[in-house]
This record gives sequence, C-alpha cells and structure tokens, in this order.
Amino acid sequence: MLKQAHEFCRRTALFSVLFALCVLTVSLSGCADNTVRLLFRPAPAGTIVDPYAPTLAVLQFEDKRPEVWIGRRMGENGGYFQAGSSVPEWVSRSLADELVLHGVKASYAEDEKSAEALKAEHTLTGELLQVWVTEINPTKYQVEVRFRVTMKLADRTWSETFFSTQERSGMPGSAIVEELLNDALRSAVNSAAAKIRGVLAQ
Repeated sequence: MLKQAHEFCRRTALFSVLFALCVLTVSLSGCADNTVRLLFRPAPAGTIVDPYAPTLAVLQFEDKRPEVWIGRRMGENGGYFQAGSSVPEWVSRSLADELVLHGVKASYAEDEKSAEALKAEHTLTGELLQVWVTEINPTKYQVEVRFRVTMKLADRTWSETFFSTQERSGMPGSAIVEELLNDALRSAVNSAAAKIRGVLAQ
C-alpha cells in the first residue's frame, strides 16, 4: 500500500512538472511574436440591402490614438502588441461592412478622392480614439475599442462616440488577442451601424 502511494505521488509530481513546462513553452511562444492580425469580416455576397436606402461613403478614420501600438504585455520587459495591418482601415472598413449587413448601401473609401468617386449621398468621417490590449496576466486579457463618427445631414451635423470593452481568459498566445479584438470591434461597429441606419432613416 505504501509503495502504491509513493508511486502515485511520484507520477503526480512528474505530471505537474510536465504541465508547468507545457504552459511555459506556450507562454514563451506567445511572447515571441507580438504581432497581432486584424481580422476582417466582409459582408457576404448577395447580402440584401434596402434599395431605397441612401448611399453612404465611409471615409478611412483619422488616427487619434495616443499610441502607435495596440497594447502592452505584462511586466516591464513584456514589450508591446503591434498590429499586422492598418488599424484605422480595419475599424472604418469593418464599419462599412457592418452597415451593409444592416441594410445600408455603404462603401469604404480610403481617402476623400475615393469618396468623391463613389458619388454617395452622404459621407461618414471618423476619429479612431483607442484600440488597446491589456495583458492582465499570461492567460487573461482586456481590450478597449473606441471611435467617434461624424456625418453631415441636410439640417445638422450628427456626431457620436462608440466603444466596447471586453475581457477574456484562455491559453496564452496571439490567437486569444485576435479573437478578443475582433469581438470587441464587432460589438462597437454593430452599435454604430444600428444608430447610423436610424439617423439616415430620420
């Protein structure tokens, strides 16, 4: 009986060491690459859009973020998260795609010249205020996405700020950060698209 208990303890200790090594390996592999992909979700082909809806050009947002990075890893020597592509394009193009899903005839425009070429009835401009990832610990992250949109109407100029803050726990690495950023952006642009459609319908 004593021999069996000793063997059980030995195996348990070995398992604990192996598990710790696995977690450490994953953590180190996650820290090795701080570049985060920004995921797009274009509106599917054939998405039904209100034929009577006004046309809208979504101009690439002006980048007003206080940092060029999109987050910081835990600890003084943790380094920063950097985006794998343009953050303003990611946010403004995602809003244009979300507007299409809400039935608005929206198109993304990289600059004012491109917006004019679309001959849209309205142009939506915006300011990207924040996209930031906080690594609370190696398995827990928090994300904030915040932007302001402005649109000139016949009788007034409408402007509003939208944001989303989300938190998630999971295995260390860039995948959880990508998913969390994507979900936070989806939440923010969904709220914005619903409000913009309502404003256009007034």
